[in-house]
Amino acid sequence: MAHANSPWIVQLHFAFQDQKYLYMVMDYMPGGDLVNLMSNYEVPEKWAKFYCAEVVLALDAIHNMGFVHRDVKPDNMLLDRHGHLKLADFGTCMRMDVVSVLDLIFLFYILNIQYEIIYVCISILIVIY
Repeated sequence: MAHANSPWIVQLHFAFQDQKYLYMVMDYMPGGDLVNLMSNYEVPEKWAKFYCAEVVLALDAIHNMGFVHRDVKPDNMLLDRHGHLKLADFGTCMRMDVVSVLDLIFLFYILNIQYEIIYVCISILIVIY
């Protein structure tokens, strides 16, 4: 994922470490995360629909690259300077090889995509109402 070039992923530019810490230089996301947005604003339905659609597109892009995020939550959805969503924190991400994807495509779709989308949509809608 570090080399993925997608508008839906926070880009990792450099990574290095010293004896105590690991440092990662990533895109600056001045909009913060979706949790911050939902706690600071009364999110209108129009915004909720917009971010749900962006989450669907982001997950679709990642899945088409052969990866499963496995930690999709509003904390890991960051907003760029234009208010568009990018996914972050791929620490628990898992690569699906071609055989696995072909064997599990139906299960993968039902359990992963729908679960992640439903979780995000419910999280957003709870804040709205």
